Amino acid sequence: MIFELDKKTADDLMSIDGEMKGVVFKTDEKFILNKGGEEKLKEVEEEIKNLGYSLKYREIGNFKFYPIGMRAISLLAIAKVFDLNEEQIKEMGSFAPKTSLVIKFFMQHFFSVKEVFDKASNIWEKHYMIGKMKPKEFDEKNKIVNLQLEEFNVHPILCIYLSGYFSKICEITINKPVKIEEIKCSFKGDPYHEYQIKW
Repeated sequence: MIFELDKKTADDLMSIDGEMKGVVFKTDEKFILNKGGEEKLKEVEEEIKNLGYSLKYREIGNFKFYPIGMRAISLLAIAKVFDLNEEQIKEMGSFAPKTSLVIKFFMQHFFSVKEVFDKASNIWEKHYMIGKMKPKEFDEKNKIVNLQLEEFNVHPILCIYLSGYFSKICEITINKPVKIEEIKCSFKGDPYHEYQIKW
C-alpha cells in the first residue's frame, strides 16, 4: 500500500472543514462489490470502524452531506484492503463515472469535450461543497484540456483518484483513450492542483 492509514491520519482527515454528497460513496461501494463482493465490503467497513469511525455504504443517502475527510478515509481503506498501487487507485477513479448517477445524467446532455469542459465547475459542485473547479484552457487544435482545482487540500490519494475520474469522463465523451497528468499539485508546493488531459 502506498499510503498509510492509521488513527492519527483518520483524525486529521476528519478535522478538515468541508462536505460532499453521499453519492460519491455509492461509486466506492460499487467498486468494492465489483472487485471483491460482500466479504470485502464488510472488510472495508471494519477497517474504518477500527479507526474509530463508521461508514455503512448501504446506509448512505445519495444527496445527504458527509465530512470531506471521510471521502479520503473511504479511499484509503479500500486501497489498504485491496492492496492497491497508484495505477490501481487511478483505475478506481476511472470506474466511478461509469456507475455514477450524477455523471450519467450529465453525460446524456454532453456531446463534446468542450461541453464537458464548460460544465466542469457544475459537475464538481454536484459532488463537493469544498474546492473550486475552474476550466483553465481548452485547445481543440492541439487536443489539450487543462482543469484547475483550488482549495482542495484533502489527501494525495484524491489526486490519483481524480486523475482516473477526469480522464474517464473525457474518454466516455470522445470514445477513445486520453492521457492525463497532474502538472501542478498543492501537496507538492503548488498553489492549486492542475490536470492536463490530451487526446
